[in-house]
Amino acid sequence: MAYLLRRVRESESEMIYRWRNEPRVRAVMPYDGPVDPEYHRRWWPQALNDPARRMLILEAEGVPVAIVIFMEITAASAKWGLYTAPEDEISRGRCLRAWIAADFAGMRYAFEILGVETLWCEILYTHSAALRLRERTGAVRTQLREVAGRPPFVEMKFTRSQYEANDWQHPFDGGGEMEIAMDSREARALLVG
Repeated sequence: MAYLLRRVRESESEMIYRWRNEPRVRAVMPYDGPVDPEYHRRWWPQALNDPARRMLILEAEGVPVAIVIFMEITAASAKWGLYTAPEDEISRGRCLRAWIAADFAGMRYAFEILGVETLWCEILYTHSAALRLRERTGAVRTQLREVAGRPPFVEMKFTRSQYEANDWQHPFDGGGEMEIAMDSREARALLVG
């Protein structure tokens, strides 16, 4: 299957709103309630134009299947997360494969395009599949973060030196089938220096 990681489009606001409000996605977020539509409407243009944020869509053969989000981007580090389209939009098997492909694409984007030194994520303590995937790539648990009324979140980090050492494992086997469309902000950064 061919994958493309590209910048989210302004017109995809409603799709992302629908995906984020999916009960399966809400269940693993620090805020697990439904996102208010008015809040999302105000947040969307700010998020699109935030220089310290990137929102990227993973397409599988032209169909959007996941979103990869980077926040608090600096030259040194970024925080990131991802989630997939609802299972009623893509099959369960395709959903799992999209999640794994989005994870791999996000790591490539962080280290090869953004050029960060450290990639941070937070995973719900009870989300064992995501924790196993992160640990399999060599990510290290650094601390637990308490969230009122929720199980704790595990903060994890993965470094450029780990990524470049290539001694980590990832279950995505289609690296050659993945294309990353560079955001114009990164293209300018590469051209300038």
